Amino acid sequence: MGRYAVLLSTLLGCVLATRVRIGVLSQPSSYPGLSPQDYSYIQSSYVRDLEGAGAQVIPILDSWDNSTIVTLMEQLHGVLLPGGRTALKTKNAGGGVEYTDYARKGALIIQTAKRLNRQGHPFVIWGTCLGFEQLFLEFAGYRNSLTLLKRLEGTQNYMTGVTVNTTQLHKSSLLQEMPRDIYHRLHELPLFYFNHKFGIKADTFFSTYRL
Repeated sequence: MGRYAVLLSTLLGCVLATRVRIGVLSQPSSYPGLSPQDYSYIQSSYVRDLEGAGAQVIPILDSWDNSTIVTLMEQLHGVLLPGGRTALKTKNAGGGVEYTDYARKGALIIQTAKRLNRQGHPFVIWGTCLGFEQLFLEFAGYRNSLTLLKRLEGTQNYMTGVTVNTTQLHKSSLLQEMPRDIYHRLHELPLFYFNHKFGIKADTFFSTYRL
């Protein structure tokens, strides 16, 4: 029995070693009775979607120190920055705006991903909703984002398709091998759910050099 246990353990180790490892950043608790200083969470839907695609999901706790996060990221293939209600900016004692610890952890993750890619370690960042805001803050520049990121109207609680710019897909290491039938489904079917209070208009996005 011990021999089979060793064999099973070895095979499992080989499988895990070849799986794509994706980190997911946790968020401070927003639930009554669970202090954000003591509790954080990751929505199960993100875990299910990533595991359903074959990835091994690794939690990244927002309470971890910077060196722990960076060390872990060097063993991953990508990070998902999730959507949610966590604040990215707050007012300081002098009445000015400053960015929260959670926003700074997002910036650290994005900056580390950029460094890893420069060093030849392919690393993907995906940002959904709030996570996209974190990407926007980092690439647009935190000062610029205060004027570019606006409250939007008519962008809550609806589903739609999206237009994919197929002429640029050959430049994307993430999307260049997407099957053609998927293009049509993305465009023709209401597969995407939108529920956003803040964002950036498309014309502003494409006219902003840093984006």
